[in-house]
Amino acid sequence: MSSLLMTVSANLGLNVFYSVEKVMQNAETPHVLQMHRGELDRKDFETFNERMVNVDLFQLMEVYNFNEQEIETESGNLTGTSQDNGVVADDMKFDYLLDDNNDRLVVEEGQIYIPNMYRDRIRVGGQLTIAGTKFKVAGILRDSQMSSPLASSKRFLVSKQDFDQLKDKGTLEYLIEYRLKDDTKITDFQTAYASEGLPSNGPSVTYPLFKLMNSITEGIGIIITFFTSIVALLISLLAMNLTIKSCLYEDIHEIGIMKSIGIREKVISSIYEKQYLLITIPACILGYIVAHMSQSLYLTNVYESFGKNQETSRILIYSMLPLLILITGLYLFIKKMLNRIKKIEPVKVLRGEFEGSEKPSFIKVSARPGAFTLNNLLSSFKVYFPLMLLITLSVFMIAVPSTVLDMVGNKDFAMNLGIASADLRADIVFAGSSENDQHNLLREFDQDSSIETIGAYYNFMLQVKDHENKLTAINTVEGDHDLFNLNYLEGKGPASHEIAISKFVAEDMNWKIGDQVVTEKDGTLTVSGIYSDITNGGKTAKVNFEKKPEDFMAMTCYINLKEGYTEQEFINKYQKNETLRIRSIVNFMRDTLKSTLETLSVAYTTAAVSAGVIVFLITYLFLMMVLEKEKAKLASMNAVGISWGFLKKDYFLRNLIVLLFSIILTMILTKTLGQKIIASLFALLGTGNLKFASIGGKGLLMSMVIITLASIMATLLGLKGIEKYGFIQSRKVRNGR
Repeated sequence: MSSLLMTVSANLGLNVFYSVEKVMQNAETPHVLQMHRGELDRKDFETFNERMVNVDLFQLMEVYNFNEQEIETESGNLTGTSQDNGVVADDMKFDYLLDDNNDRLVVEEGQIYIPNMYRDRIRVGGQLTIAGTKFKVAGILRDSQMSSPLASSKRFLVSKQDFDQLKDKGTLEYLIEYRLKDDTKITDFQTAYASEGLPSNGPSVTYPLFKLMNSITEGIGIIITFFTSIVALLISLLAMNLTIKSCLYEDIHEIGIMKSIGIREKVISSIYEKQYLLITIPACILGYIVAHMSQSLYLTNVYESFGKNQETSRILIYSMLPLLILITGLYLFIKKMLNRIKKIEPVKVLRGEFEGSEKPSFIKVSARPGAFTLNNLLSSFKVYFPLMLLITLSVFMIAVPSTVLDMVGNKDFAMNLGIASADLRADIVFAGSSENDQHNLLREFDQDSSIETIGAYYNFMLQVKDHENKLTAINTVEGDHDLFNLNYLEGKGPASHEIAISKFVAEDMNWKIGDQVVTEKDGTLTVSGIYSDITNGGKTAKVNFEKKPEDFMAMTCYINLKEGYTEQEFINKYQKNETLRIRSIVNFMRDTLKSTLETLSVAYTTAAVSAGVIVFLITYLFLMMVLEKEKAKLASMNAVGISWGFLKKDYFLRNLIVLLFSIILTMILTKTLGQKIIASLFALLGTGNLKFASIGGKGLLMSMVIITLASIMATLLGLKGIEKYGFIQSRKVRNGR
């Protein structure tokens, strides 16, 4: 199991790395992308581009965005998405949209290619209508910069002729794109662009950030799978410990005889060493083979998003590294465990003394099964501790992915992602709407009796200076941030003349709490807080001072509804407003983290099944070891009249108590260590300091049932043959007959 899971995580990581690289090379992804909504003068770019010797290619791509209500599938409007949906023509110079083979798409008139995100909602070969114009869905496209759910926009591809017909029906947005000769100087180029005052009424994204966004959603699943494989490895080492102990107890008389007739300990150890290597090595190789044979099960998302790469042989070789490390680690562990043979004294073994005497217990022996069991359990705590640890690790292996799945489904989790914890999020884009439209909308919201709380927040690009006095633009939100607060990693929300920054901005700009941020037009601001964010590439800021209305790009309203009102009713009420898009916060998060959730679901299912099998095996192995160790004691108790039924109850209750304590220990471990692990994983998305109130939820509860049933079944199966340890059989074994 360890070999299987380690190979899966290595295979996933290698496939994502090579596939993302291949897609971005074939698409010729821009090194710098500046989005802009509003008017611009193309001549401004001509002068700038001529002076910038590092510019290799430049294009000004037009995108026409359409509301969800204007995009009609065969089953209804494309509502409930968290994306800006735009249409582009197939006349680009670079930043190509690709087909399933990662070749550049060529579109015929009347055809449309759709983003991978909508493959479940729009049928290939079916009909799609945009603003009254009908298209035949020719296939799925791969978009090297916008395929990731973390990107807030999606592009549909049509022919140049169809694109010209749609121009008057959508809202225009420009993608200002550059390919550089030297892509190591992206920051210098962005600084020069900002200092020229060129159009920047939208987010700016770079090549490394595109690569990060493409990799990150699968990356979380990879790390969760790797974490599960590490836990499985710890379990396998402990299970190997139990197996070797059990075997040595069973063969202790044979070992004693071999040592008494002069066979060296090294020779005896080598016999067992070869025996366990003959089990370990084929098992590890089998795990490696099964992982590669079943890769279509866990690489589906990678294949759909990025296609199959051509580095199959290289991946096969590189993914052998975890296998070799695992075999080496197990070999060294086996050698260490077999050092126990040195402690076996032939004289004591032949006298029947090696099995040892029970330690005196401070609990009086009672005929009642509960007290008798507690006495045995406490006096043998060191023996039962490995079993408790094994079951704890097995349940922990389920608890982490289960808790993440449960946590992401909670709207309060939004505060960790740079999104307010509210019922609804309403977005209005200023391009295509007048200031009067915006005021009318806010007035309508104020008069809406279903709204409990509402906060309006305005997006603009804030020009700031870094430590080298170079200008850079940060996507900034202005408004009352105390009304809908976030979880701050450090500090607090901004007051007047203060700024709160996202984790990525703090790392990139090397800013910390209390630092002074010099802006181009708004004076000096003090950093008041650092928060988690995954929106707009994770690089955002928040301020609380008034800006001129002409500076704003968009407005977002966060809304809490009064009790008794449903989110869908509110969304339906405003769906005819063409400049407004309203979404449930929970659906917004699920769309954003869609690929991550799918990978986590697979990881959770794998962990639950693996843990059930592991608990069954180790409980059975452990019981066999304990029965072998205590066979003389069992025979003696049966000989003085204690029934086998009473003794079976004793062992059954012991395992049940160990299982109960293991589950309690897992809850504590998940709340402490598990929370740190989850925070570390999501830190890759730009988050940190994650907290969760509950552990697991329904998924974990079902897993507990699986674990409990596995433990009970293993115990009952192991106790079926307990009668063989009767007095006569035990004496025959001791005498070697």
